[in-house]
Amino acid sequence: MKRALFLTHVPPYPVVGGDRLRISQSLRLLGEVCNVDIAFISHKAQERSVKDEYKGVSREYCFYAPRLRRYCRSLRTLFGTAPEAVNHFYDRRLMRFVKSTAADYDLLFCASPVMAQYAGASLAPVKLLDMTDSLTMNYERASAASTGLKKLFYGEEARRMRRFETETVDLFDRVAYISAADRDYLPGGNKVIVGNAVDEAGEAARCEYRTDARDILFVGKMDYEPNVRAVDFFARQVMPLLHERRPDCRFVIAGASPVASVKALDELPGVTVTGFVPSLDTYYRECALVVAPMLSGSGVQNKILHALAAGCCVVTSAAGYEGLECLGDVLTRVPENRPEAWASVVDALLGNPSEIRRLGDRSPQRVEEEFGLCGIRREFRAFLGL
Repeated sequence: MKRALFLTHVPPYPVVGGDRLRISQSLRLLGEVCNVDIAFISHKAQERSVKDEYKGVSREYCFYAPRLRRYCRSLRTLFGTAPEAVNHFYDRRLMRFVKSTAADYDLLFCASPVMAQYAGASLAPVKLLDMTDSLTMNYERASAASTGLKKLFYGEEARRMRRFETETVDLFDRVAYISAADRDYLPGGNKVIVGNAVDEAGEAARCEYRTDARDILFVGKMDYEPNVRAVDFFARQVMPLLHERRPDCRFVIAGASPVASVKALDELPGVTVTGFVPSLDTYYRECALVVAPMLSGSGVQNKILHALAAGCCVVTSAAGYEGLECLGDVLTRVPENRPEAWASVVDALLGNPSEIRRLGDRSPQRVEEEFGLCGIRREFRAFLGL
């Protein structure tokens, strides 16, 4: 069996957020066909052993880097051309480790774009990069949707990331993206698509389709800028319009690590911010529908896939629809990011429980057909060249 060195910017466990979900999937699938050693950066002095959770992992190397040290490394951005996100995860110790050991492996697997900076130090015969999303697209959209200093920051980061991403893809034998939109955003490289596998939700998580349900649910990690922007738009601009038509409806924001601006939304009429919840089952069962009003970001939205797998009716924007066009028969898209358009679509669905149920009944099977583990495993092994 081949030996692989797996590099990631965060520990793969616990699986919280889209980046760790993707990293966890890659590590499990790689462990099916390779003996894997993993090296990762952590801001905690002690981490739970990765080998307790992932079969196929032989050795693990944790490089402890306190948050303060990482932020100091970000200051390198002032004196160079690399993006801040890349500088944030630069570690001299890890660079020396890769340089001294990578030649002992058949395969170097960089599990996130910021780890691509370590590939130049590797003498491994095969180098693979999971870019997942186009970070250039992400930053350019964030810049377009921002104002003031944020607009300047995201614009500069987009410029730097465009150069980094374009140059980086040519260092690897193959580069994986999560969707065609992300893959085709920039030229160059030997690029393939590897989706995210979604297991069909258990019956405990299934939406109950109650005719009196009025909760409109958003799920996501609430320190992620596109999520923050999405819930702010819906809570402040869409909910007042919905309340005029349906005073009893409630917007529930469920997700870990809410930033201050998200916590403040809890003070608005009809808005509830839960913070971290150990299980989403109850929220999926009791909601009327799920919304993903994404105004920025890139890649496939896992929050949408998991809600559909739980049998929920899901409404999203054009940005959230990207990469999920194959689910257009069960996923509702709002064509314009105007509050009036969103209020109209959501109100129409709330007034038609039978349509909500029709869409929700079909969605788990459709997610399994398009994003089931068997199909994603085939894509992943093709990415490995097996």
